[in-house]
Amino acid sequence: MDEAKMENLISNSKKSHPKTIRHSYLKKYEPGTKRERIPLGEDLYCIVRSKSDSGSKSYVGKMRHPITRKWTEKTVGRVMGSEGISPEEAKTAWLAIKTNAKKNKCHPGKVQGTQKVKTLNEVKDELFIVLKTKIKPNTLKEYQRQFRFNILPNLDGDAPISTYETDAGADIIDDALVKIRGGLEGTKYELERKCRGLLHRTFKYAQAKRWIKLNPVNTNRDMLPTHRPIHHPKLEWDEVPGFIDKIETFGWNYPPQQVLCTKLILLTGLRAGAAVRLKWRWIDLEKKLITIPGSTSGLKRVKGKNDHKPHFIPITKHIEKLLLHTQKWRLSEEYVFAPITHSRYPHLDPEAPNNFIRALGIKNKDGRPVVVHGWRGTFNTEGINIIKAELDVIKKQMGHLPEGKVNQAYDHSQRLPERKQFLTQWGKELINIGLTL
Repeated sequence: MDEAKMENLISNSKKSHPKTIRHSYLKKYEPGTKRERIPLGEDLYCIVRSKSDSGSKSYVGKMRHPITRKWTEKTVGRVMGSEGISPEEAKTAWLAIKTNAKKNKCHPGKVQGTQKVKTLNEVKDELFIVLKTKIKPNTLKEYQRQFRFNILPNLDGDAPISTYETDAGADIIDDALVKIRGGLEGTKYELERKCRGLLHRTFKYAQAKRWIKLNPVNTNRDMLPTHRPIHHPKLEWDEVPGFIDKIETFGWNYPPQQVLCTKLILLTGLRAGAAVRLKWRWIDLEKKLITIPGSTSGLKRVKGKNDHKPHFIPITKHIEKLLLHTQKWRLSEEYVFAPITHSRYPHLDPEAPNNFIRALGIKNKDGRPVVVHGWRGTFNTEGINIIKAELDVIKKQMGHLPEGKVNQAYDHSQRLPERKQFLTQWGKELINIGLTL
């Protein structure tokens, strides 16, 4: 830059500005028809481009070259945007640059910036702050657990994020994901898939922030190991009486809220995650209806998209009898199913129904242990075979939303009378084969 141009840069501003320039002042400052500069002290200026020239605002420092003595300048940072910095931060950075330029007798533009290199941990933490307002709290907790227990034990969280965008870094990530799977012959595909997706999202965030150029996490399905999905084992109808018998025979050995919650799931087909979070105020015995808000964890609603859609459960005489029985064991003013002893949950642990069934040693014909989610398969299949109910009625009772955006927009029918009729018949069948309430 020639001296005349630099002298023009450092000439006095025609506009008056506050004695102390704050970040808020610069962000609100309106660009004019001409390029302006606002002095910040220490040979640092805020350059405000004209409206016709983007109107951008950046910090520029000026100094004489240590050898040529010609005026030189260096852009220190931006005022606006996600990477915008305050005047105080810009001044600190500029003083460091100027000192290094004098020490090394070089142009300030050749001095490396002092911005700290982001580590994987730091990028992850920033991403979680952003996601906090976009996803459900429990989903965020799950992401945090995945990083803590699966990803970080296999990846160096203190390593600069840029080290992973190299070929060697990509290999390190692939090796870590193989370890998470359980080795080359491992079977934890679902766990690996979750961790792979979370890592891809983390590096994608780093890309958007311009901390890296390439995302090293491979998500190309053609290049990933394939596996046959293992569905939750379900019971055939002729296996259900034995299942019920074990619950009734050994249930007295377990906390009442654990057994009663499991029975509610049997009667309604409700997901365990939603069942344990059932609140008294959602139950209307006069209207014979349970209304579970769509934002409830366990309903499988997407935050911001369909979490406004509640799930309804018609109260049959069997369900009502169970709820009245539950009131005798009421240990919480808020939740129907209180926690067992000390728990990190204010309600029954979501795994409690599963733990109950596992403890009973219930298996299907193939010898595979049955879990609560597998009962939903029984509820669906045998609801058609035994009760002769319509698939749409059963799906609505299970909390499935219509597929596709168009269907979700226009399908407002809850079919509550048909669902109540189905649940009534379903309850009768379970009572007939031994279920007690």
